[in-house]
Amino acid sequence: MNRSEGRHPPGDGRWWNESWYFDFANADGSLGGYVRTGLYPNQRCAWSWIYLVTDEGTVSVRAHDVPLPKGDSLLMRSDALWCELICETPMEHWSIGVEAFGVLLDDPLDSYRGEIGTRIAVGLDLEWVSCAPAFHYPYPLEMPNLHYQHAGTVRGEILLGEEAMTFDGFGERDHSFGNRDWWQFGWNWASCYFNESFTLHLLKGDHNLFTDGYVWRGDQNERVVSLDAQSIFDADGLVLSARYVINESLEVVVEPLHHAPVPLVDPDGRTSRFPRSLCRFTTSDGDVGHGWAEWLQVGQPTLG
Repeated sequence: MNRSEGRHPPGDGRWWNESWYFDFANADGSLGGYVRTGLYPNQRCAWSWIYLVTDEGTVSVRAHDVPLPKGDSLLMRSDALWCELICETPMEHWSIGVEAFGVLLDDPLDSYRGEIGTRIAVGLDLEWVSCAPAFHYPYPLEMPNLHYQHAGTVRGEILLGEEAMTFDGFGERDHSFGNRDWWQFGWNWASCYFNESFTLHLLKGDHNLFTDGYVWRGDQNERVVSLDAQSIFDADGLVLSARYVINESLEVVVEPLHHAPVPLVDPDGRTSRFPRSLCRFTTSDGDVGHGWAEWLQVGQPTLG
């Protein structure tokens, strides 16, 4: 496997991690999800997130105590969890396989209340194929970090309980490594697919710590250098709406359709909320697309 796609030797720090994300949504936003494999070698464990959203609700498969995969593998295995990410062709094609049991939540906010719900079988057999060049974050040479985003199409099958669903949609993937302390500072991240020649990805840190991303229009990735990001939340921190102005020219309004938040609790007692939502994105020119957005909310406690 191309080394940039595969696992890297760990750096220093308790929260050094290497992660692979795959977000996906279908054409009308009625079905989607995300898979994250995160390796924490200095803690001798791995995190596995598998979330699905449908009109029936939110399904959570979350484990923060998975044994590290062996060798160069990205096979996650523990009780009631089997998840494997395979790079078929570097920078072009990945496969995603899942066999697990998750929890169908009555309310997405139950993710912050102990994830109590109805036990349900979860299966994924998906193929991600690139539709645009990868965007590499321009880290300074002295920073031992890697981070790139990559837009693609996603096709395959999703199993929930006894229901098998054919999936045909878009997916943004993310591969990064470096120190990531989930309780240090927050951010707003978003990606959207309008069509195979128009996708975008945005990232803005709290307090304007950083801004980056890209807009792909079929011939090149235009880097995001200016981003006015405004979000409105309900009392529990779930987004009600958002608005982005990109490079002072492209305006995008965001409407959440499904929520799939993640609770983050450090063993030392620190807490954060990580609401992620499948959203509809509409530009001022009338283009409509779907994708995922997230807001890391540092210091927010889980709910009682």
